[in-house]
Parts: sequence; C-alpha cells; structure tokens
Amino acid sequence: MWKCDKCCRSFAKNNQSHSCRTSTLDEHFQNKEDQRDLFNSYIDFVRENVGDFKIEAVSCCIHLVNTFTFSAVWILKDKIRIDFASPEKLSNTRIFKTEQPSANRYVHYLDIETKDNLNEELINWLKQAYYLKS
Repeated sequence: MWKCDKCCRSFAKNNQSHSCRTSTLDEHFQNKEDQRDLFNSYIDFVRENVGDFKIEAVSCCIHLVNTFTFSAVWILKDKIRIDFASPEKLSNTRIFKTEQPSANRYVHYLDIETKDNLNEELINWLKQAYYLKS
C-alpha cells in the first residue's frame, strides 16, 4: 500500500492519481440530514453482509475502501446514490448508469430510496466489487 504524504490516504498503487481534497461526513449531510439514517443503514448492511472497510469522506462523495474504493456514496436530498465496480457490464432496471473506466472494469450507479432497496441482489453486486483486484 502506498500512502500519500499530503492527505494521508492509502492506495493499492504507488503514486496513484487522486484528489487530496478531503471532507467530513457532516459536510455531506448539510441540508440533507434526513438521509443520515438511510446512509447508516447502508453502511451497516455492507459491513454485515460483505466485509469490513474504512470510510473516506472526500469532497465529491463518500468512499467505502478495503484495499481500494469498491463503492462510493452521494447524499442527495431524497435518497442516497451509490456506485460499485464490476468486471462485467450488468443489465438491470435498478442500474441507471454504467461507465467503463478500463478494459476490465465497469462502474454501475443506482439509487437507494428506502431500506427495502438493501437486498440480496445488492449484496451480490457489492461482494463482487469488494473482492475485485485493483
């Protein structure tokens, strides 16, 4: 693991490109406090069903990190938005956007509006993201 001297974040690759602009969780919930319970439920859900990780609040979003960021969270006024990595392009009505940042990696985006959206299907996707090699 490589640790940035400037922001003290750790990365799987030496000199990995990143932004050193960090944030706090509270900053992400400014004027969106209603979503804190849903966010906490998501965090507990991932820890209980997928594995342990650290939380890194950066200026754009909140990263869930094991050896690399396997999911990111954006706090919106009426829901939370997440992304997760996958080695294949997934086709599902829950996924509203997919990007391909490299030849063998896709990033999928979906919204979580209620705790009912935290289900077995999501666990399977997140486990795949959690265990991907960087």
